Amino acid sequence: PGERLPLVVATHAAGPFRAAEMRWVAGGSHVPLDSLAMLCAQIEAWDGMPAAPDALAHASAEAQAAARRRVQQMTEQAEARVQAGLARQVEAATHRLQRELARYLMVMNAAPNDPNTRWYELMQPSSRDSSTATRLRTCLDRLGGYPVWDPAVLSDARNVVRRLTEPQRRARIAGSEIDAALNDPRWIARS
Repeated sequence: PGERLPLVVATHAAGPFRAAEMRWVAGGSHVPLDSLAMLCAQIEAWDGMPAAPDALAHASAEAQAAARRRVQQMTEQAEARVQAGLARQVEAATHRLQRELARYLMVMNAAPNDPNTRWYELMQPSSRDSSTATRLRTCLDRLGGYPVWDPAVLSDARNVVRRLTEPQRRARIAGSEIDAALNDPRWIARS
C-alpha cells in the first residue's frame, strides 16, 4: 500500500466465473498485458520510477471494467449453452412423442398421410375410451397443437405398424409407448 508500482491487476468474479486483467502504467499511459512475455518486456524496460497516481487510477478503472466485461461475456455464453441444451432436450422429447403418436394413430387406422383427422376423432367425447381421449388431448397440449407431420416419421410409423404381430398391436393400443413419451424426463427442460 502506498507504493505506486506500474503493474495494475484487477479482478472480477460472479458465480463460477472469474477474470483478471493486467495493465502496465508507463508515463501517463497504460498498456494491457495479455501474456507473461509482455509483462517481462515491460519489467525489463522499466526505469524504476513510480507511476503517476492519476494514471494508476485510470488504468485500474479500465482493468476493472475489462474484467467485468469478460465475466459478463462468460456468463452470457454459459447461459446460451444451457438454453441451447434445454432446447435440444425438448426437441428430442417432442420428436419421440410425435414418433410414438404417429405409430399409435397408424395402429388406430389413421389415413397414411393424414393422421390428424383420426387423432381428432379419437379425442371426441363420444369416443368409447375416455383414457385414450385424455391421453391424446395431453399429446395435443404437449405438442402445442396438431403437428405438420414429417413424411419420414409417417413412413417409419407405417413400417413399424406393418410388422406388428396381433399381441404387439394390442399392446400399442393400450398406449404405454405414448405414456412413456409423455413422461420423458426431458420435458422438464421446457420449464
